[in-house]
Amino acid sequence: MVILQDAFAKRTLMEEIIRRIEKGGTDGVDGLLDAGIPAELLDQIRNCSARDLLAVSEMSDAKFTVTFNSAALLQCFKRLSDMKRKQSLAEYFVREGATPEIMLQLFKLPMSNVRQIRGYLRPTSCNAGRPALNSISNRAEIISFWEELLVREPDIRERYFALHQRFNSYLFSSLWNVVSRYEYGNRASEHIGLNDSRKFGALTKFNTLDA
Repeated sequence: MVILQDAFAKRTLMEEIIRRIEKGGTDGVDGLLDAGIPAELLDQIRNCSARDLLAVSEMSDAKFTVTFNSAALLQCFKRLSDMKRKQSLAEYFVREGATPEIMLQLFKLPMSNVRQIRGYLRPTSCNAGRPALNSISNRAEIISFWEELLVREPDIRERYFALHQRFNSYLFSSLWNVVSRYEYGNRASEHIGLNDSRKFGALTKFNTLDA
């Protein structure tokens, strides 16, 4: 419970009470009465002029106590943080060369949203100066790090962010292609029942293809 002493905050609360009275419904008079506010006080606040509301709010004896639903409020802050992080990752991926198809899979973003992000980011040509993934050793390093991320990072967007941070000299779409081919090869190997040694050979051969 918090005691409010600020005149502006107290006046705002009284104006909210007036708004609820005039709106009616479950949040109107009945709801305010159920909250413990006497009918006489509700009537006094409702019929008070703006000048009188200001005068009363500036009196030190006019005290308001506020209670918080801490769990719900914390959840709201977490949701806001998640939304901001998601937006930040979306902008990063677009800037680093993620295609609209990738954005659709990772964020369920339609083409129009991707165009909007690209519009205000105005990224330079994503392909300029980015090397191709033709080296088998590079692919092996990427897959090895991806397997580490699968163990410690449950969120796929965060996994791809960490992967690109580690291999940021490559286009995001190139890294996506390497991982996609690896996972496709894994699924194919499991489907036909290859043992571990044959699966490794098949995946190594599979990942020698150009990204």
